[in-house]
Amino acid sequence: EIINKLSKVDFLSIILIFLFFYILSGQYKGITRYSTSRSLYLISLRNLFIIFILYLFNIFSNLNLSINLFIQAFLNIIIAQAGLRIILRDLYFRNVNYNKNNKENIIIYGTGIEAVQIASLIRLDNNYSLKAFIALSDELVGQHLFGIPIYSDKYFSKNDKKIDKLILAFDNDISNFQSNKIINFILKKGINIFKFPSMDDLFNGKTSINKMIPVSVDQILGRDQIAPQMDLMHSAIKGKCVCITGAGGSIGSELARQIVLLNPSKIIFLENSEFNLYKIINEIKEYPNEVEVLPSLGNVRDEVLLRKIFTENNVDIIFHAAAYKHVPIVEKNPLQGIENNSFGTLSVCKIAQEAKVDKFILISTDKAVRPTNIMGASKRLAELIVQYFATKSTHTIFSMVRFGNVLDSSGSVLPLFRNQINQGGPITITHPEVTRYFMTIPEASSLVLQAGEYASGGDVFILDMGEQIKIADLAEKLIYLSGRNIDRNNNGDGIAIKEIGLRPGEKLYEELLISGKELKTPNNKIYKSQESYPSQSILNKAIESLEISVENNDIGTIKKVLADNVEGFIT
Repeated sequence: EIINKLSKVDFLSIILIFLFFYILSGQYKGITRYSTSRSLYLISLRNLFIIFILYLFNIFSNLNLSINLFIQAFLNIIIAQAGLRIILRDLYFRNVNYNKNNKENIIIYGTGIEAVQIASLIRLDNNYSLKAFIALSDELVGQHLFGIPIYSDKYFSKNDKKIDKLILAFDNDISNFQSNKIINFILKKGINIFKFPSMDDLFNGKTSINKMIPVSVDQILGRDQIAPQMDLMHSAIKGKCVCITGAGGSIGSELARQIVLLNPSKIIFLENSEFNLYKIINEIKEYPNEVEVLPSLGNVRDEVLLRKIFTENNVDIIFHAAAYKHVPIVEKNPLQGIENNSFGTLSVCKIAQEAKVDKFILISTDKAVRPTNIMGASKRLAELIVQYFATKSTHTIFSMVRFGNVLDSSGSVLPLFRNQINQGGPITITHPEVTRYFMTIPEASSLVLQAGEYASGGDVFILDMGEQIKIADLAEKLIYLSGRNIDRNNNGDGIAIKEIGLRPGEKLYEELLISGKELKTPNNKIYKSQESYPSQSILNKAIESLEISVENNDIGTIKKVLADNVEGFIT
């Protein structure tokens, strides 16, 4: 009716004006296959403006057309233009889906904002086909996102289609424990689990949608990590001169990374491996904090060197992390184990007390509790030495922190398992029932720093390691995380797991508490234990006997002295 009342000249003029307005306002600049709701809003605004102009023309030209006609025209134009774009966009994606071979089938675990953002990006990528969302609760089950169904976790048992990747998108709505429970459940289904790159990294060009991040093994520990008490750590370290023995090792180097950010006045790295010292020094140089770093190449048994370091630098705090820790190696080299772990601790304690260092913290191990091997016995003796010095010291506060295995430390099972997987297997385990405590290196180091500030003298701090994990289960999960399957029938279809038997001195399980109760500290991941220790005369006699035995290479007597003085150790 509007067209009928317009002359041909008026009609053509309006068409030309409208086309000019469309071009000027960017109506034809949008890429149809990437049309979003914002595109539809802009189309609506442009056409609302056009209809308004047409309505004004109606008034001034005395066409006397009803306003309802203009409303109907507006709606028809919107439906035609927006509908056409949506149809063309969906036809494009449908054509891509049908023509693209070897697309990876993706499901997203989560239905929140993060899941929606990830789904939006995946739908635009020709390499993936989004099959389903998995809801964290039953409220959204049965509904759809982007036309894609939302299921419960029962989807995994009912679905028989191949799932190439599962992307976690939890939006921080659940605890680490719940997250780990879900991850462990999915791993048993043999599905590869990934985390999506952060949106910031995507926008900054640091990564791409195709570089999804496999779930790391520390995310399957089944424990909630507590944020470190930064104020406590800063007050403990700021302005202090800190010395780390064994600074190039797994724990020593992580302590260095965290301490340098707490603004000490100086940090001293004592390390007997030139290569490890070189690595940590060069790494710390890249940190923005301008902290004086003093590398010292030497052995903790060198008391002349220790005296020079502690006195000339007025050392305030010592973290004693230097130790031989590999059970089979120390079992074959007991003299060196006693020399480094026990006598090394004795030397550092002695010179620390002499130099009036404020605090000394020994990094100990769960293998020191009722040990069945030389390494554990040597570390237990180191604990007894620290407790002895705590009783006689009037200035230095001596304490220790005891915890279990840390993930990805040098020589631990994880690097070994990864290497075996990369070589096609088999993964070797000593016994199917062997269990161990596990913690990440950063978390353990952070808790060590906090525990040191709680120390009052003679303290035995124990880190909450959560539940012990079966090494066999860890091996299975690592195989799944690598995207492989377990070869249970030895037919070459996947990675096999082979039992090789317990090594000399190895226990089926480890303990953290020798005796007494676990006493609480302000941090519920750190406990304190009150443990008995031998008298000064007994300990002095044991150390003297060990020194003579080491000098004479008398391994039999060394084992006997350890058996007499270390609870649980049997020759």
